[in-house]
Amino acid sequence: MRKSKKLFYQSVSALAVLGSATTAFAQDQASSGSMEEFEEIVVTGIRGSLRQSLDVKRNNNAIVDAISAEDIGKFPDKNVAESLQRVPGVTIQRQFGEGAAVSIRGAGNELTLTTLNGQNVASTGWFVLEPAKRSFNYELLPSELVGNIEVYKSSQADLAEGGVGGTVVINTRKPLDMDSMSIYGSIEGQHQTDSDKIDPQASGLFSWKNEGETFGLLVSGVYQRRHLQRQGNEAFWEWGAGPVAFKQDRRRSAITATAQFRPSENLDIVANYMDMKMRADNTNYALWLTQGNTSWSGVDVPDNCLQNGTPVCGPLNVAYYQARPREAR
Repeated sequence: MRKSKKLFYQSVSALAVLGSATTAFAQDQASSGSMEEFEEIVVTGIRGSLRQSLDVKRNNNAIVDAISAEDIGKFPDKNVAESLQRVPGVTIQRQFGEGAAVSIRGAGNELTLTTLNGQNVASTGWFVLEPAKRSFNYELLPSELVGNIEVYKSSQADLAEGGVGGTVVINTRKPLDMDSMSIYGSIEGQHQTDSDKIDPQASGLFSWKNEGETFGLLVSGVYQRRHLQRQGNEAFWEWGAGPVAFKQDRRRSAITATAQFRPSENLDIVANYMDMKMRADNTNYALWLTQGNTSWSGVDVPDNCLQNGTPVCGPLNVAYYQARPREAR
């Protein structure tokens, strides 16, 4: 026991001597000015993006959820609306598999206000009968251009008025938040079994800032093309039935340019230019086989062809082919 204690005391003494020597060596380095100083250490990655989203939720006085991209184009999904559906209380409406509109807490998507870099945005869809409305078509906004998204489920004085169901705040990237001479790019391909075509998608981003980190420029762009196709059979009582098809050639492009000037911590001037376009030329095809014993034709309909007073079978009358092309932007 005594021998163990003696060895222990000797070890403690050696550590103490080593610690004092290390302290003296560090003091000598500090006094000579050779010690390197670190102003800030930033850890990025998936854990960093999750921590940033939690900090936004924790430090806000309102009921808010946030989504942050860990890097360029690394949102959970390729569509911003599909990323928002992961937030509790948020549902989306889809068109051809892509998220198009966002609803918050059961309210209609027309009651959701969307702001892009602090500005209210609204748009309409490609369908000819779809009216202009206050909701935003998220098919126009590629996820590569977005830095973070905040979903406010309660009203707040500094938010733009109009979001009855809630408010979605979308912020694009800024050059002073990125490293100088940052260049990103991506090329993708998507195959559709219905159209049997490979649809391309390409994106790119360039960011620059001066050595003093007071002025920066950022330019980014995204291009996507999709060939959509849908086939089936339709039937209308007393009118006809037959095979129908729908085809759409969709081209989507988005270009952003940002200039940021921040001479001090209390002054930050940002100018954004954004141009988002989607061309969705589509055509409806149908081969109709009409009935010959409708209620307005004056032909007697057998009882076995009546269902709730409506003819559901009988002789054919006329067959015709229909194609309705539309240009949508």
